[in-house]
Amino acid sequence: MFDREYFEKNEFVKKIYSFENLQCIEDQNDVMHICFNIDINFFRPTGVTITSILENNSNMKFAFHIFTDAVSKKDLEALEKTTVKYKQSCYVYLMDMAPFANFHIKHPRFKKVSYFRLYMPKVLKKITRYFLYIDADLICIYSMEAFKKIDLEG
Repeated sequence: MFDREYFEKNEFVKKIYSFENLQCIEDQNDVMHICFNIDINFFRPTGVTITSILENNSNMKFAFHIFTDAVSKKDLEALEKTTVKYKQSCYVYLMDMAPFANFHIKHPRFKKVSYFRLYMPKVLKKITRYFLYIDADLICIYSMEAFKKIDLEG
């Protein structure tokens, strides 16, 4: 039931909030796309992760993609301020949780938002060939240039 066709034929994104910096999106080949899947409780840690990436990589262009089940006006305002300050782009995908209702969760501490990772490629294939998925509780302390040099062909 939950095969590739299930994800290809269904639209799970209810709404997209876009905070774009035109300087950043002019040359998509030079943009590193970074994705997160979070529930509403992880917006602040995601903001910290994004800020740490931007603080340590001022020479790079980024597009951040946040897949979530809920978002507050306060969180959206904070993201917009960050994108303006650092001249980067961020997209928040508000997901419809209904298609994930029957997905299995082994442990109560895991959330169904974890399954958004299965849907990210469908959304992002229209934008980029490659993206980096990271957890929202990480801190970047060095350059991310090395990720751009990884040969992913084939």
